[in-house]
Amino acid sequence: MCALVEALGGTPPTGGTAGWPPGARSRRPAGRAAPRRRPAAPPVRRPVPRGREALPGIHWYKDNREFYEAAAERVRGAASEIRVTYTRRYPPDQTSTNASREYFRAVQEWAAADSEDERSVRRIIGVPERDGVPDKDVLAWVRRHHEATGGVLNYEAAVLRWTAAADGINMALIDDSAAFLAFSGGSKQRLNGFSVEHPRFMGYFAAHFDQLWVALPSLAHYLDELPD
Repeated sequence: MCALVEALGGTPPTGGTAGWPPGARSRRPAGRAAPRRRPAAPPVRRPVPRGREALPGIHWYKDNREFYEAAAERVRGAASEIRVTYTRRYPPDQTSTNASREYFRAVQEWAAADSEDERSVRRIIGVPERDGVPDKDVLAWVRRHHEATGGVLNYEAAVLRWTAAADGINMALIDDSAAFLAFSGGSKQRLNGFSVEHPRFMGYFAAHFDQLWVALPSLAHYLDELPD
């Protein structure tokens, strides 16, 4: 109140409430406690519209190492099925991080593990080509990869002839719930992405993967058809 009087050009009284007009004094009857303030209302949570679902379990990965470390850990804990893609302008062995190498090793080891379950790994490999000629570095890796996995009964690979001058969006689909999506480009080492633990979200990508799979030649057939 004093500050208000001063702001209006007056001189506030001193000595408690002396000098104030009677109407300016507290009108609360003696002995009555000050009214309690009502607690703030809790924030309103908007319901998810009918037909829509929230997506819990989203994880973001800022770089190559974070993405591949998380994907490799999830691969090692897979129960029955792994579907993966690799469509880049460079072969996997041209990445410099240990995490990426461990990821590819984890996929192959999981497929080759001595187990009584009906586990399965399917990989779609995009082989870049220009004017019908495959990239020599990727093709050399594909041949080595075929030799390394040819005897693993639970591992299959198919080839997508990739004519775009850019990387594709790559995925790792684990069982029926986890989807890892990777985005790369620029330098060989640049890669980031995210993962979602949600059966419906994963199911959309699984349906796309299966659509490609049935239309593509196996890795063995692709190599057999290459001209000498």
